Formats: sequence, structure tokens, C-alpha cells
Amino acid sequence: MEMSERLVSIPDSYFGKTMGRIVEHGPLPLINMAVGIPDGETPKGIINHFSEALCIPENQKYGPFHGKDAFKQAIVNFYQRHYD
Repeated sequence: MEMSERLVSIPDSYFGKTMGRIVEHGPLPLINMAVGIPDGETPKGIINHFSEALCIPENQKYGPFHGKDAFKQAIVNFYQRHYD
């Protein structure tokens, strides 16, 4: 297929160049969660939970620039429970 000069001049997207690339960081592989391509329906329990969370007024604003403290603490707790 032949492409126009204008189309050819558009640079590759960041995600197009990096998708599928294996990245190693330390002893374990790094999982890129920036972009996902769902391959099935989202489970109803997840959809229901998100729809309930959307009705909470504090969740209807822009998130804090440095992240939500409760979410960061949940991450710490997860790693403490699973990896000590």
C-alpha cells in the first residue's frame, strides 16, 4: 500500500513502539499497566463496584496531583501482606 507524504511524516506513537516490549527492572519483570487491550467482558462485580464509587462525591473531582493517600496506603498494605 502506498501512503501519502503527509501520512508518512507522522511519527510512530510512543505506545506503538513500546507495546509488547519486555522490560526488566531488577529480579522481576516490570508490568506496563499504562495501556491495556481488554480481550473479554469486564466482570459484573467490577462494573457494579465502579458504578457505586462514581456516586461518591469525592470521587467526582480531579484526583490529587501526587495521588490519593488512601490509594497509596492500600498499595503499601498489599505489598506488606503479600511480600512482607
